[in-house]
Amino acid sequence: MTDTVSGFGVCIMTETFHPVTGGGETQARALAEGLQAAGLVVHLITRRSDKSLPAREIMGGVPVCRLAPAGPGQLRKWGMVVTAFLELMRLRGRYDVILVCGFRILGVPALLANLLLDRPCVLKADSQGELSGRFFDPGLARFRLRHDSFPVRPAIRMRNLLLRGAARFVAISAVVEQEYSDNGIPPDRIVRIPNSVNSSFCASRRPGCARGSAFRPGARLRYSPAGS
Repeated sequence: MTDTVSGFGVCIMTETFHPVTGGGETQARALAEGLQAAGLVVHLITRRSDKSLPAREIMGGVPVCRLAPAGPGQLRKWGMVVTAFLELMRLRGRYDVILVCGFRILGVPALLANLLLDRPCVLKADSQGELSGRFFDPGLARFRLRHDSFPVRPAIRMRNLLLRGAARFVAISAVVEQEYSDNGIPPDRIVRIPNSVNSSFCASRRPGCARGSAFRPGARLRYSPAGS
């Protein structure tokens, strides 16, 4: 391990985290623990989605901070624009780069911290429509609005003006990469890193299957782009 990597600080931000079960949560945990094991200093910021969860704990050697607003509810996550920004300020001496996994909301406090602290940000969309705003359409439908309706469209444009200050945009599929390009992200700031499958993990946990039987040599796997 070189001195350049050892001690380098990374702050990972994600809306939900373990013990919430899902692909994004599992990936964020594996990434955080993997980077920590490689010698980096990792901090993880998420929301306290259940009030029974501790506000702070160590998981796999990684300090996890669960922020308010606590409890269930789709609208509560928007409060993280404030609480996550304040936590980034509190941790400002402990990280060198910010990685946002699912940037539709958390990209805002991350890029505000970037403006004040000059810490590069890497944004990764976990779903289609995060940059274009289409991701919000199901939730907006209750108000008879869409991402391209007034006043939503101007708000998304203002948000994206801030998000374009990110150092890199990670695309987990060709569809997400095209969305970045369609929304004005230069090709030299887009990095394609497809999601992978941990075959040993999935095979050992697939209900009704014998250990190791879910992913046989030569078996076909169906892949769907994020959000499809």
